[in-house]
Amino acid sequence: MHLHKRFHKIRVLRQISRQDLAKGIVSYSHLCNFESGRHKLSDDIIKALAERLDVPIEYFLNHNIRSRLLNELLSKLEYLLKNNSHNEAETVINNIDTSFPYINSTFQEICFYLLKSYFLFKNQKVSEAINLVTNEIIYLVEEKDLKYFADPYFVEIYHYVLAITHLHKKEYVKCYDTFLKYLNCTSSNLSKADAYYNLSVSSYRIGHLSNAISFAKEALEIYLNELAWEKIFSTHNLLGSLYLEDRQLDIADNHLIKALNIAKKINMNELLEKIYHNLGLLYKSLNNYDKALEYFYMSLELKKQSSNNLNITYYAIINIYIKKLDIKRAEDILLEAQAICTSESDYYFCKELSASIYFHKGEFHLYETYMEEAFDYFYKVKNKKEVCYICNNLGEYYKGLRKYKKACYFYQSAFDILKI
Repeated sequence: MHLHKRFHKIRVLRQISRQDLAKGIVSYSHLCNFESGRHKLSDDIIKALAERLDVPIEYFLNHNIRSRLLNELLSKLEYLLKNNSHNEAETVINNIDTSFPYINSTFQEICFYLLKSYFLFKNQKVSEAINLVTNEIIYLVEEKDLKYFADPYFVEIYHYVLAITHLHKKEYVKCYDTFLKYLNCTSSNLSKADAYYNLSVSSYRIGHLSNAISFAKEALEIYLNELAWEKIFSTHNLLGSLYLEDRQLDIADNHLIKALNIAKKINMNELLEKIYHNLGLLYKSLNNYDKALEYFYMSLELKKQSSNNLNITYYAIINIYIKKLDIKRAEDILLEAQAICTSESDYYFCKELSASIYFHKGEFHLYETYMEEAFDYFYKVKNKKEVCYICNNLGEYYKGLRKYKKACYFYQSAFDILKI
């Protein structure tokens, strides 16, 4: 919440170098020292820089002056968000965006960005929210600046929007740390439960399965007390997945069946498609492949209506056909999956499945090529689970061929990525 940060942000967004901005106005070194917070600039220099940046002079000179009208709008917006009146909140946000293209007060500007990003996340406008957090909030405020907020609500939503941004960027260690801070500053029971839920997810992603289960159980207890049925479903589903990962199949089954009953009770297909998929995974773990396929196909039919995460269910179905040695059927389903690939990750998951098919067809050169290409990609993006799976398979494969140097390379790579 300092003037030098605002200057730096505008200069970067305008794509103007320090040399070009400083030329004829101030020395390059003095501008560098100003942007780093070590020196101040005179009002005359600030005016000249503002004109070169094509920004109203008041945006820099009046950065400590708060607008009474904007203060009233921010208070109204805060009240509406606290009471989940999101339609009215959106009207206020649009009003502020239109009436205040530049918010002179750095304090009021960051308050608005925090409230707006919180609104965007809560209304599933994730990419907009992440852009706002990344391009504005992180530039303008640091954790040490939170002492300037007399209202603890802004400290709470600062940690929330930062934590959710880390979650969507798959920065799970930062996500975990920030949700712990959010947990300690929120007073709402449902917000605490949401924090526990996301701590569970981030704990799982960084390889702390027992912590993930403990946090999910904390979240479930609160959601049950609050009768938050959709959240109860999500947490039973999460616990089912976690216990499945932990090979506690009876407990996993118990949570997944509870989730299934809730999804049917509130008649939501989006919930059913998730639980059918996870029940498929459960029966796959029990080696009941026919029952697993039944659930996976039920999930797939619902997902075709919503276009939600179709690929992961396709991959599960293909894996089962490979295990059943029905290679022709696996190839047919793989073609369907490849037709809907939309990301680089999808492409390499299909590569990995193609490799398995080539292995069973005895085309070992293609198996090696495709698996190693998939390994290179998943290692680059730090997908630990897939890297470990591929390394274990390739390690065993090369050990069987007595290519011990290559086998050791993949065993070591699995060990290395777990340390990241």
